[in-house]
Amino acid sequence: MAQVQLGDRTAALADFDQAILLSPAYAPAYVQRGVILARAGQMPEAVADFDRAIALDSRNGEAYLNRCTAHYRLGNRQSALSDCNQAVRYLPESALAVYQRGFVQSSLGNGRAAMSDFSQAIRLQPNYPEALVGRGIIRFSYQDVTGAIEDLNQALELNPNYAEAYKVRGHLHRRRGNLTQAITDYNSAIALNPDYDAAYQGRAAARLALGDMNRAEQDYSEAIALNPGNIAAWMGRGQSRASLGDRRSAVEDFTQVIQVVPDYADAYFYRGTIHAELGETTSAMDDLQRAGSLYLQQGRTQEYRESVRQMNLVQYGFAPWE
Repeated sequence: MAQVQLGDRTAALADFDQAILLSPAYAPAYVQRGVILARAGQMPEAVADFDRAIALDSRNGEAYLNRCTAHYRLGNRQSALSDCNQAVRYLPESALAVYQRGFVQSSLGNGRAAMSDFSQAIRLQPNYPEALVGRGIIRFSYQDVTGAIEDLNQALELNPNYAEAYKVRGHLHRRRGNLTQAITDYNSAIALNPDYDAAYQGRAAARLALGDMNRAEQDYSEAIALNPGNIAAWMGRGQSRASLGDRRSAVEDFTQVIQVVPDYADAYFYRGTIHAELGETTSAMDDLQRAGSLYLQQGRTQEYRESVRQMNLVQYGFAPWE
């Protein structure tokens, strides 16, 4: 274990390889080796070690807990949930096991179950900022804004250097329309973690809502530079660039979104309206028709009606019902 604490993974793996060679039925050695492999990003190999540990000791809560994490990182969320259930069963006093199950439940859209787990984790370990943040997010999704903010405030009292908590509280303030407070929280998150793309993206969205297009565009660009897969940042930058009159660049941003997410209705809609402004009628109609079709499929009636209105404006110069 000393080698693991020192961060010497190669030596630690060699130690556990030797331990397993000497005692092949010793389940904890497989668990520890699996943890090292997981930290190195070798998830399938880690899962194999956790499998061996569980085969040797079917009540090994640590093996289930770590396999839960590995399955989650591999995208196997139902398997992760099953393992978390077993971890909680065999480690009923483990706040980490209950929190981890809540995290998986949240990712599966099981909000009430996640809320229950986060609350239980907090009862087991009152000073648990991660669980408070998790519960705060769920509370906000159920319109308990006051409770959500209270959880985030408490998390930050426990850990004033918790960048994610500032980012999440910034999101809550922004969605409530408290844009200045949101920007303050995003600033704190970025100060703690200058490579936090989601914080830049959130601050950009707040600045966009305030009409500060230049700085919004700058923040979106920073978020994209840090994480080219941040689709919300590409969308936001497209909107800010369109507002700044840089229509061609905006079209490029919305096109990037569509290449990654082909059924992103809003990207087609915004790109279509820009094509219309540029006088590119055929491209505008193609995009607006695609947006309308997707809006209908997604049950977004109001957006569908707006796409039809925009198509009439492109074709006839007016909407018949206006």
